[in-house]
Amino acid sequence: MSLQDLLTSSLDTNHPDALAFMQGVQGNILKGHDRLHTAQIFVTFNANAQAARAWISGDLSRRLTSAKKQDEQIKEYRAKRDKGHPFVAFFLSYQGYVRLGIADSVTPADVYFRSGMKSVPAGEQNVVADPPPRRWEPNFRGRIDAMVLVGDDDRDRLDVTVDVLTKELASTSEHTFVERGDVQHFDFGDGRGNIEIEHFGHQDGISQPRMIKKDIDDEIAERGSANWNPGAPLSLGFVGEPNRPDEFGSYVVFRKLGQNVKAFRTARDALAGALGVSADDAAALAVGRHRNGKPVMPATAPQPGKDANDFNFKSDLSAALCPYQSHVRKTNPRGDTVVFLDQTEESERSLRILRRGIPFGERPDLAPDSMLPPPESGVGLLFMCYQSKLIQFVIQQEGADSNDFVKTGVGPDATLGNNTAGAAQQWPINGNPAAKSFLMSNFVTMLGGEYFFAPSVSFLASL
Repeated sequence: MSLQDLLTSSLDTNHPDALAFMQGVQGNILKGHDRLHTAQIFVTFNANAQAARAWISGDLSRRLTSAKKQDEQIKEYRAKRDKGHPFVAFFLSYQGYVRLGIADSVTPADVYFRSGMKSVPAGEQNVVADPPPRRWEPNFRGRIDAMVLVGDDDRDRLDVTVDVLTKELASTSEHTFVERGDVQHFDFGDGRGNIEIEHFGHQDGISQPRMIKKDIDDEIAERGSANWNPGAPLSLGFVGEPNRPDEFGSYVVFRKLGQNVKAFRTARDALAGALGVSADDAAALAVGRHRNGKPVMPATAPQPGKDANDFNFKSDLSAALCPYQSHVRKTNPRGDTVVFLDQTEESERSLRILRRGIPFGERPDLAPDSMLPPPESGVGLLFMCYQSKLIQFVIQQEGADSNDFVKTGVGPDATLGNNTAGAAQQWPINGNPAAKSFLMSNFVTMLGGEYFFAPSVSFLASL
């Protein structure tokens, strides 16, 4: 049996070929690395391609965390509850493949990947409406060849790892810079303790596609599956490397997204006044979930205390409960494209992405007794996602920014969307889906990024 055959379904870790698959792919794709702190080291290689290739195949490859090693580390962490081990992953942009002199025949072929984030592939209808690169942060305006992702629960140890890596890269690079991320927590006072949140204040990371059979079974037992199946085949995130049989990688999107928390809260409060509801209820309509993660759609979890996620929008086709422009409905339409755009359920589910982002920036305004206003800049999300084809991300981002997804004139995503000519969205009151018109958008700014590929462990070792 070819390992390629595994891609058609979720991964059964008891399958005789599962070990070989997990040893061959990088970590953080099958499931998130879950470290509290990250550093993304961006690299522009110099002309000494051979030295760079030697570093990648040598020192870098010895540090890489494969999916198998990640699984072993998870089991060790659960047994010891210590600070675990550093996590390391490595990605190349198309320009990185070119700079390193890697043959075109083994370079990933996705048209968005080859075009890069700074331009639009010729002839493609689906595009991301990013600001021009001249408006990105200076570090992101030039060529980026590679990114090293380092994660750790120990911030001091992470600092040491980053220092060592940047010193190693000094002789093979023209330019390096580092972006830092830190998990943000909040206690909602419901007995769950500290919960991961994003800077607008909502619980984050609740709904993720699961590609490991045991994880799917566990989530269904905890949250149910009458209305939503969290499972996904490996093909959602993995693709075969060109001309390298039974070796697999994944396309990676990195975007630094600034969040204007003050503007979001100002709009939220204005919407609350227009609808005659609380600020938290207004934010819930914009996001599709309350701050504590509870969906605005009716949903319960079989196991008490587990995050409710077993819902779809088939019972709310008029958007009387969850607006079309809510973030969760725009980015994971759960049947809407089947009803309104004549897609198949399989097609809709194949366009999900594997989100792996982490917040950046300090929030002194959240300290006890702080009188500081919420920030307008300096905080946001180091957005990352994996997918087997970049159109998965492109279509999702395009839909978030569009006035016309999933229906004409519904307006942009009320949380994430950017649209300078955004259509006023319709907001529900007491079951009336279009009781008030109000525009919420443009709270998130793309500050820079790139498309990458996460090569197989063996490919990197072969350089």
